[in-house]
Amino acid sequence: MNNNPARTRAGVVLTTLMKIIFTVALTYGPAGAAGFIVKNVSRKPLRWLLLIMLEPMLKRAMAATAGKFAKEKHETTAK
Repeated sequence: MNNNPARTRAGVVLTTLMKIIFTVALTYGPAGAAGFIVKNVSRKPLRWLLLIMLEPMLKRAMAATAGKFAKEKHETTAK
């Protein structure tokens, strides 16, 4: 086993960086994706409907997806 302190520290930094990236993606990702989709719709009533419905749906989907992969070390699923 190689117990190099620099390698251990790099692992901690990488884990922290991944958590920050997930948080930023969950915060700003749904709005950006909704804006990109709405930009391509030409009719205004449909555009407003998409704006109202799309962002919350994308936010829920991204949170559910990230929740499956990003768990704490000692986290257990509730029964």
